[in-house]
Amino acid sequence: MKNKTWILVVLGVCLFVGLVILIFMWKDNSSFTTSWIPYSLPPWTNNEIIRVKGLNENQIKQRMKDHIIIDTFQDQSERHVGTLLSSMKLRRSNVTIMVKLWSTHLGRIEANLEKTLEVLQSSYVDIYLPNSIPHKDDLIPTWKRLVRLHKTGKVRHPGLGNPTLKDVKLCGKHTGVLPHVVYLNLNDKNEVEDKFLKFCKDYGIVVVCVQNDRVFIHP
Repeated sequence: MKNKTWILVVLGVCLFVGLVILIFMWKDNSSFTTSWIPYSLPPWTNNEIIRVKGLNENQIKQRMKDHIIIDTFQDQSERHVGTLLSSMKLRRSNVTIMVKLWSTHLGRIEANLEKTLEVLQSSYVDIYLPNSIPHKDDLIPTWKRLVRLHKTGKVRHPGLGNPTLKDVKLCGKHTGVLPHVVYLNLNDKNEVEDKFLKFCKDYGIVVVCVQNDRVFIHP
């Protein structure tokens, strides 16, 4: 009898521990929401990407066409893109514009976006993200502001530049919204960690990489 009692006690403890673990795992993942769950890449992910930073208007014009992703910074190249969108009469819906915010301008996210929209002559940008967030204390406040801009419709897909997997998860936990896009600079490393890619794939996060001036969407 004593042996049977001990066996039942051990089984009960194991079941209890297993239940607690399952609850914590559910809580860890249940707050994550993106517009692409279940995982489904948006249509523009098969498009060509051009990086226009440092290019003049003629150089950009040679590369611009319908169904293209434009990777730009908040500099003179944005003005060229805005001018060409108008003069070339490209359908705005056929051009995906990715705008990266300088890490030194995190305090001016909203103001810089308004300036960008005016320069691009557009009511929205497709992707808006800080190039990086050097100070971890700025991560959540910055992400919350990006989520608010997303809700206004002025930013279709908010993202993060060069985040860690922990950063991405923290954004989801604090706001219920994961980055739609992560932008990774691979010049200092050859590949992205498998667990990072798996998480992004599981939650519909598009991974955009830059390496030696080549910009591409990670397969």
